[in-house]
Order: sequence, then structure tokens, then C-alpha cells
Amino acid sequence: MSRLKKLAGDTVLYGMSSIVGRMLNYFLVPLYTTYLSAAEYGVVTELYAYVAFFMVLFTFGMETTFFRFVSQDKSSAKSIFNQITSLVLVIDTALALLLCALATPIMNYLEFPGKEGYVYALAAILFLDGVSAIPFAKLRIEGKAKKFAMTKMINILINMTLNIVLLVGINAILEGNFMPEQAAWVNSWYSPAVGPAIVVFSNLVASAANWIMLGSAFRSFKFQWNKEAISPIVRYGYPLLFMGVAGTTNEMFSRLMLKKILPEGFYEGFSNQEILGIFGACYKLAIFMNLAIQAYKYAAEPFFFNNSGDKSSPALIGKVTHIFIAFGAVAYVGIVANLDIIAIFTLRQAEYKLALDAVPVLLMANLLLGVYYNLSMWYKLTDRTYVGTYLAVGGAILTILLNLMLIPSYGYMGSAYVTFIVYLLMTVASYILGQKYYPIPYQMVRGMLYLVLAGLLGHFCFQLKLDNFYFLKGIQLLIFLIFAGMVFILERSTLRKNRRA
Repeated sequence: MSRLKKLAGDTVLYGMSSIVGRMLNYFLVPLYTTYLSAAEYGVVTELYAYVAFFMVLFTFGMETTFFRFVSQDKSSAKSIFNQITSLVLVIDTALALLLCALATPIMNYLEFPGKEGYVYALAAILFLDGVSAIPFAKLRIEGKAKKFAMTKMINILINMTLNIVLLVGINAILEGNFMPEQAAWVNSWYSPAVGPAIVVFSNLVASAANWIMLGSAFRSFKFQWNKEAISPIVRYGYPLLFMGVAGTTNEMFSRLMLKKILPEGFYEGFSNQEILGIFGACYKLAIFMNLAIQAYKYAAEPFFFNNSGDKSSPALIGKVTHIFIAFGAVAYVGIVANLDIIAIFTLRQAEYKLALDAVPVLLMANLLLGVYYNLSMWYKLTDRTYVGTYLAVGGAILTILLNLMLIPSYGYMGSAYVTFIVYLLMTVASYILGQKYYPIPYQMVRGMLYLVLAGLLGHFCFQLKLDNFYFLKGIQLLIFLIFAGMVFILERSTLRKNRRA
């Protein structure tokens, strides 16, 4: 099997857990926007923005570190797994206990006094997910994509099922449509404020299930703490930690601080907590681009490390990056052209559609992030992870400054523009530095053409307003088909050649 076919096959398998799995998880958005008010969904958005930030601390950059060390010494894979898992176990135990100890001041800062239970549950989720990240990485480096996909899918199905059963079931009881005799009992403890707790509880059960499904990996684990072995692991991993923290800041800062930075009353008739929920729900629509990127990243990172010793590796990265840009650009136009239809099925209450105009900008930002992930391979393969740290930290500083400047004047749109600008600058900087230290033959002109055309066509499709819905959809479909056809014609020979690569 050719290397590109292997990468494509793994991407499909990882996509089953990432794309299909997250799509199933994404179906929770219409559930939340039906049964949770914007303010309640704002609580979920804010809490999980912090979870994303802390998840980077709990994994400590050890997934990529594991790939790097195993690819250099496959005979010591078991020992490396034990050393890294032991390190993560110690770090995560300390962090989880620290969060629990600080539960009260954390909840007071978030303006949710008396809700310490959220911190305890989320600390447990972070611990469970952080430690299980290394067994998942082990499955990836061993090429066990099917087991990886199955475990991830079951986790998502458990989370999704619990959310549906609890949110729909409780509301059905209260409305008298199901087990009406239990309505008085449910009323005695349930209130709309309990909604976010159901989301967190479902997540906790699903995370615990991961440990059961990864039992074989944990049973073979033996705690090892060898200072000489751990030191190089930490040296390689800590720049990735800072890079991850900075990267999460780039992605999550607006949702972390929108409620506090946005002037109260900026959007007439909506509180800042409600606007956070509305923006958080619309931000979820950008997941359509993020899903493909995540599936690709799961497959590409171990793939490139396993082929890092090949002389043709730079050319291979260039080809794969170009194909990624081509397909990503086509996907962007297709998604933006149908955002109005997607919103009908996902944003169930009219108030949630307020921030829909931010989605095209966020989608393009996510596409650029995917390009950046491709370009970032050069410093991972050359052990210059500190460069990635500088880029991510620089992006984070810019994210914070620009959000502080633009959110008070432009609201959530300012945040969307900041996300796009920062990812664009990081992508350009990574390309320039990469060509200096690890030259890769990218098809820059054609790739840039695809991205610019996709942005212009997507903007036109989104802004186009016609009274006749079917005529509107016909024009948007025609634009999409012409662009997709153009890309296919231009790339047909490239794809044919790469089948033998």
C-alpha cells in the first residue's frame, strides 16, 4: 500500500471517531438550544472553555512527545509508555487536587457562587481524560485505528445518550408527557439551573467509561520513575505544553473573557451571559471544518513521524499539505453556502442565530489553523519545538491584546476577526521559518489561490439574499459546483500521480 493511501485510510478510520463521532456529539447542540436558555448554555460554554485550557496542562504535551520518542526507539516502546504515563499520572493527580482545593475562589471568580460541584466534577473529567490520552496515543502509533475509533465512538455515544435521556426525559416528565406521576418529585429538585450540571455529569460518566475500554493498556502499565529517562521527555514536552496553552488561548480566550470584556447592554435585550451562550452555540458551527482537521491530524502526526527518516519526507509533506488546502477550500464553500439550512436544524431558538454572521470568519480561521498544523511538522521533525512555542505564545499575546481592543467596539465579531488574523499570521510565520530550517516544496501560488477564492465565494454566498429560497439555493449550489469542479480538474493529475507515492 502506498504511503499516501495509508494516510488516507487512517484518516478515514480516525474520521469515524472524530468526524462521525463529533457529528453525533454535535447533534447535542440542537438539544441544548432547545432545552437550555442562552444564559444556561452560556454557563456550559464558559466552563468548557476553561476545560479546554486545563486539558492542555493535564496532557502536558506528552502525546506528541510519545510519538517522537517511540519513533526514535521502537524497541523501548513499552518502557517509554510506562515512563510517560507515570509522569502524566503524577502531574494530573497534583493538578486535580489543586483545582478541588481552589473550588470556592474559582466559582466566585466565575460568578457562580455555591457551585463548587462543577469544579469537582470537571477536575475528575480532566484527570480521567488526561491520563487516558497516552493509551490513545499508543493506539495511534501502533496503527490500531479501528480500536481507537471504536473506543472514541462508544465514549461519545454514552455522553450523547445520557444528555438526551436526562434533558428530554426530565422535560417530558415536567410537561406531563411521560410519567406524569413523577412530576412533583422532579419539581422538588429540578430547575433550569440544573441543565448545565446534566451536561457535566454525562461527560463524567463517558470519561470514566474510557478507562474501562482502555483496560488492556492500563493493565500492562507499570509505574516507572527514572529521572534520567524522564528528563529528556520533559525537555521535549514542555515547549509543547506552552505551545498548547498558547494555542488554547488563541482559540478560547474570547469565550473565556467575552462576558467580562463586553460592555453590559452592548446587544440590546441580551445579558452578557446570554451573548456568551449565543456566540458559543454559533462557534460550534465552525466544528464542521474542525472535524476534518482533527481526523487528519490524528492520522498525519504519527504518519509523518514514522516517515521522518525518508529522504522524500519534505516532498511528501508538501503534497499532503496541498491536497489538504484544496479539499479544505472546497469544503469551506460548501459549508458556508448552506449555513442557513444548517442553522435551522441546529440553532433551535431564534435568539441563537444572532451570531450566525461570525461563522464564515471562524470557518476560514479553522481552515488556516489546519494549514498551520501541516506547516508545524517541520519544527517537530527537527526537534525545534521551541519555535512552535514562540509562534503560539506570540499568537496568544496578539489574541489577548486584539480581543481587549476589538470586543468592546465590535462585540463577538471582533473576536471572530481576531481568531482569523492570528491564525493567518501564525501560518505565514511558520511557513517563512520552515523554509529556512526545513525547506518543503509547497505549491504556494495555487494553494493561496484556492484559499482566496474560497473566502470570496463563501462571503458572496453568505451575503446573497433573495426572496425565492429555491432560486437562492440553486445559485449557491452552482457556485459550489463550479469551484469544486475547477479544483478537481486542476488536481486530477496530482492525485493520479500520488496514488503511486
